[in-house]
Amino acid sequence: MMDEGSLFSNDVATNDKRMEGANVNEDERKYLRQVKRIIDEGDKVIDRTGVGTLSVFGLHSTYSLRNGVIPLLTTKRVYWKGVVEELLWFIKGDTDAKRLSAKGVKIWDANGSREFLDSQGFKDRREGDLGPIYGFQWRHFGAEYHGTDADIGVKVSTNWRISLIKSKIIRTVDGSSLMLGMLKIFTRWHCTLSHPCSVRRKEWRAFMSALSTLR
Repeated sequence: MMDEGSLFSNDVATNDKRMEGANVNEDERKYLRQVKRIIDEGDKVIDRTGVGTLSVFGLHSTYSLRNGVIPLLTTKRVYWKGVVEELLWFIKGDTDAKRLSAKGVKIWDANGSREFLDSQGFKDRREGDLGPIYGFQWRHFGAEYHGTDADIGVKVSTNWRISLIKSKIIRTVDGSSLMLGMLKIFTRWHCTLSHPCSVRRKEWRAFMSALSTLR
């Protein structure tokens, strides 16, 4: 992890030279330039946490996932185990925070706690049941949610959209309309997500682009 104070200056050429000296690749350089722009030009936005953020409207970046490359941020520590375990948990269509917690990943524990569920009006749900969050939407979009312990046979009757997208990418290499919706609008009031982080993912041009639209 690099120190932003030693890396950034007010001169673009100087910044590029420092990044070259730090053995920064082009993708990382692009990301760090955007970080610098946000620090310099960002508008202060007060959010629900009370801490606030710096924001620049409309910034966009794409990163190739070819050759086994995964774009990880270099300006903060990344909880890699949590990233992988949560993704696998989503792909399974799981909505039980306890099963993820048993793997040592506690990031959904608070949302599945008895106190939080009761505060959101989900008093009939058992502790750990998060409702129809991302994994359920990925695997069972459009299906009625019957709880995290519902018979899996009910769920698999719906379309597994990840497999569908994968097969279409293989068959139609130039397809440009493969979109994976991550959250139905009305389900916002049936799950423990107060503010959904991820809304949609577009798969484009024969490879999994992981292009996401975030809130």
